[in-house]
Amino acid sequence: MPVNDHFDGFPIDYFKLEPVDFIEPLGLENAELANAYTERELTLKTKDILTLDENGYIRDSLEQHLNLDEKNTTVVNCAVGQGKTSSLLRIIKDYSEQHDDVYFVFAVPFVSLISQYERDLIRLGVDESEIFNYEKIGKSVEDGGLEYMNLRKRFHIVTINTLLGNPGETAPLQSEAKHNYIKDFSTLLERNNKKTIFIYDEIHDGIKNFSKIGEAHLWYFARSIKKNVILSATYNVQSIEVIKMLIKLTDNKLQILESERRVCRQQSQLYLHFDTIYGSTNLGSITEVVRRLVGEGKNIDILSYSKKLCKKIQENGNRLGNILRERFGDLRDCTSNLEANQVTDDEDINVNRYDNEFCNIGTNFKSGVSIEKEDHAFIIILPTDSGTPYGALNGIFSDGVNSVIQAVARQRNPGEIHIFLRPPLWMNADSFISMTEEQKTVLNSTIEGVGKNPATIVVRNNITIPRVRYIPFSQHITLVREKWSTQIRRLLIPYSYNMNLELPALDNYIMTESEKILTLQQFLGKNIASFVTYSAFTNQFYNARLAGFNIPFGITETGIDDEELQSFLEDKLSLLLTDESWYDSSIKDKYSRMKNLVMQNLSASVNDYQKAAIKYKIIEFLLSRYDNRFSETVKPSLKYLNLQYSNGHGDSQIKEKLNYFIRKVFNSIQTSEGGDIQYFKPYRALNLFEEEKEELFQFIADIKQQNPALKLNLMNFFRNTTQDNIGKRFYEYIRDAGFETEEYQPRINGRPQYFKKIVQSFLMADL
Repeated sequence: MPVNDHFDGFPIDYFKLEPVDFIEPLGLENAELANAYTERELTLKTKDILTLDENGYIRDSLEQHLNLDEKNTTVVNCAVGQGKTSSLLRIIKDYSEQHDDVYFVFAVPFVSLISQYERDLIRLGVDESEIFNYEKIGKSVEDGGLEYMNLRKRFHIVTINTLLGNPGETAPLQSEAKHNYIKDFSTLLERNNKKTIFIYDEIHDGIKNFSKIGEAHLWYFARSIKKNVILSATYNVQSIEVIKMLIKLTDNKLQILESERRVCRQQSQLYLHFDTIYGSTNLGSITEVVRRLVGEGKNIDILSYSKKLCKKIQENGNRLGNILRERFGDLRDCTSNLEANQVTDDEDINVNRYDNEFCNIGTNFKSGVSIEKEDHAFIIILPTDSGTPYGALNGIFSDGVNSVIQAVARQRNPGEIHIFLRPPLWMNADSFISMTEEQKTVLNSTIEGVGKNPATIVVRNNITIPRVRYIPFSQHITLVREKWSTQIRRLLIPYSYNMNLELPALDNYIMTESEKILTLQQFLGKNIASFVTYSAFTNQFYNARLAGFNIPFGITETGIDDEELQSFLEDKLSLLLTDESWYDSSIKDKYSRMKNLVMQNLSASVNDYQKAAIKYKIIEFLLSRYDNRFSETVKPSLKYLNLQYSNGHGDSQIKEKLNYFIRKVFNSIQTSEGGDIQYFKPYRALNLFEEEKEELFQFIADIKQQNPALKLNLMNFFRNTTQDNIGKRFYEYIRDAGFETEEYQPRINGRPQYFKKIVQSFLMADL
């Protein structure tokens, strides 16, 4: 029984927002006044649950609870794929037709989302002439640079950076053109008595844009704002402070709309590929999985934690890249500087963006992109083991677990998701919550089966690495507050010396330090593989369900462990035996299928020489299972030829010609005068194939071309053979592979001869 079957119906954990999170403490000492204040605040801050329709969407419930006429900030907290954006756009479209004095500003974290929003609005029936696109800011008047001053433009699509007056990392001030947009557009609305509804979509990717200066810029719209609508599937601790900034503009009124986390539709199949070493210099296990997916006709995209790894894949001559190029043509490079994934600059829309028409390889589509391909396989490469107990640099996943949740959610249609990750550290089962004892036992034993015991990690200074503790989303804010309290206590003495010192306020501390605090926790970032493994095993991903996981076969320091390899091959054979087509397949097909299965389950630490040895072990393993004719002493290549061509398998013309050449060797067998001894003469005494050596040489080449197993060096099947020596080599191959012989030296005309006496025959004249 798969581990995740034990967790059917297990609740999906996520970051919940509660009204009390947004009540500012006033430090009232009088209990009666404090209770009255809290009660009054709770009338301004409410929470409702959005129910799902039979298809798992929130539209009907959102229409029921979202009142666009009410001045407040509405926060929609729902799972990926529940239709939050499409539902809201339809509601806004219908509302706009009845309220021509209301304007709508869509603020998104990525420039790439602007064209997507524009397409969606036009698809719903909004006239293109009513839409103002951020990309026109800064252009000439002739090119629409001041179109935002046209009152007909009721739908504005801009970046969050623009509204916040954010200049980015390299400039001290926002550009004059963008500042004029904020100043002049807000003035236009105010003078014409227009109202504005602001929609902040994918707010999780815009949190780092918010600051005190950014908050001040929002107040340009203080007299026209009618409502804020905030959308996300992955809120976090910082979200609370951002929402606090926004509700000030709506009279501190807040409505939280939270959806059920209940799976109603078909999910993607999720596969975990645990490996200890992979990266820009070793892509072995990833390559084999991609090779299989290409063979199955899948459309493929690869999201990687590392820009360097993406660039390596796209190099000319890279095996993985070549497989993809052969199938898809040009590969789309979707990489950007690491910093661009983490700071506040607006990206260049013309550079390295995801495109559903291409095979995309990159770092910049973990969020804000909808992969809508059919028959799609999405490969996500998480950070490899850095070899240090202090964790690895997580690249684009450095902001923690929400980035992984968002990445997995990019695939919009059911398909396959393959995550490559290092083995997780063992977890502390006592930290598991809301589980039965059976669930705890199964989960813990399965994680120990795929993971690494932290006690075995050698650390300097005798530091002991504990097991990873599970941390629910509800504890995130507690962890941050505890760190803040510790910081305050440490500053009390210097503060007592100088009362003018400013202690760090909790809200500022959360904005600047919470991500760092949380991602230093093993489960929340430092060992992100633990989070992914736990989430997959307990069915925490809303759009994907675990379908399998691979534990790679590795090589010990002393080489290949034959006993472990034998067990590994037995395990893979048991999987293949579940397919009825396996039984009637040829030895060639059996080898090909088993080789592909084994190769994609090898650790990336296995080098090419070791892979070749394992491929030979595979053919030996299969021959031992399916050859019941020859003894163990017979050459594997002859066993293979017999299985491939004697049971109705293989090319009939190849079989016919092979039998022809074998019969020539049989017909050359000599018999002694007494009739009691059969023997082979040396080839030089016969020159059996000299007249047809060119044909024989090409024939052997054709056999090897049709049978990759025979090309293995360890099969030693006509290696280093030339057209000049092919006759002698073939004659001796049939003699030595098909017969047990011993030295035979009769005297003829008084001179000893050097023949090979046949002791036992393994081969008949025809296969």
